[in-house]
Amino acid sequence: MRYLLLFTLGLLGACNARMYIDQEPGNTGRALAPGQSATFRFFTTDPAARSGLNLASGASYGVQIPLVSNWIDGDIDTDENGAPLGPAGFADSQMPVDALSLVKRSRQHRWFELMFYQDGCRRESLVGLTDLPFDENTGAYIYQAPCSGDLKLFVNDGQGFYINNVGFARVTVTRGN
Repeated sequence: MRYLLLFTLGLLGACNARMYIDQEPGNTGRALAPGQSATFRFFTTDPAARSGLNLASGASYGVQIPLVSNWIDGDIDTDENGAPLGPAGFADSQMPVDALSLVKRSRQHRWFELMFYQDGCRRESLVGLTDLPFDENTGAYIYQAPCSGDLKLFVNDGQGFYINNVGFARVTVTRGN
């Protein structure tokens, strides 16, 4: 019954998805010079977390995501392999009701996966953490900015379900070129 209620609330929330994406694209964030880094806080409860950074078109950025707290999506605190939940999210098979995958913000990405997008080119820039190459030497995921614009993040969850999320990370972005 509880999941039916959550599913219904999620569908209702999906009808007005505009409330979850800041509709004012802009270049209000701080630009990074090559080699420069910035760190900001990310909470999994935020459906459109502002990084405070303005990325440059074509530039490469290393993204490190050390977790400060456990990540939990409702009752789910582990991925399909039993590992603690983190920025890579979890498979659809972990959800108690298969139909809930219809309300994910990005159906082709994993539940609770950390998602990136930029103002100015939202469709081109929307990628999940698992889409990004990982640099073993630096311990960073590599994000190539498809346009200039502010960077925002969210976890891939159902519209209206952010209230049951738990998790905090300090994200560091370093411009590579």
